[in-house]
Amino acid sequence: MKFNLFSTNSSIENFPLYIIILLIVVFVIIIILFPRKNKLSSNKTKDDSETKNIKSNKTNNTSPPIWGIYNWFGKKQAIRNIKTIYVKEVEDPCNLCLVFEGTVISLENYGKDMITMNEAISKGYHHLGCKHIDIDYYSDVTIIPENKYSIQHKQTKYQLRLKHYKFEQKIRDLKYKLENTNLSQKKIQSFKKQLETEFKKMQYFLHLNNIQQNKKRENPYIDDVSKFS
Repeated sequence: MKFNLFSTNSSIENFPLYIIILLIVVFVIIIILFPRKNKLSSNKTKDDSETKNIKSNKTNNTSPPIWGIYNWFGKKQAIRNIKTIYVKEVEDPCNLCLVFEGTVISLENYGKDMITMNEAISKGYHHLGCKHIDIDYYSDVTIIPENKYSIQHKQTKYQLRLKHYKFEQKIRDLKYKLENTNLSQKKIQSFKKQLETEFKKMQYFLHLNNIQQNKKRENPYIDDVSKFS
């Protein structure tokens, strides 16, 4: 007996089970592939400039890289497994921190190939009033800029910074005495005159050396850390 697919008398029960399963699988595959196909065809219509942008953004991918695969810098190297920084140059460093400028420092507790931050701090780096900034360093990627200032220039600028601190300290002391000491009228006038004189000296010094005044540091109640910030 022949099976008639289009017979009105036939029912779904007459279909073999494997044919029904096969039809379902084919139907599901068509549904899955059809949108993907449309998506691929629509992507082909994008202009050349958009395609270039996509290619250029590959090197800026922020997703976590895989060991040995190109990382977000476009370099074929392993992920940095040691956190490192380098010390940025400043114009007026002290002698303690000057030696660390341009140096790569490990933030790990222990290190073999480079100095650690703990060791640098023990030698005076990042002391009170230190102006240096730590910049992230990536091996074979980060380029440490060349120094802009000579050693002599830096030492001169540092001495000027110390003189500025001294002027501010004198002004703070005189202001504190005027506000917190029982003085005669004659003594008050004497302190005010001294304060005015020191202030004029400082203003002339700042103008002569092109240094900006910091009024916050002239506050007699300032904390020790802020005195040198």
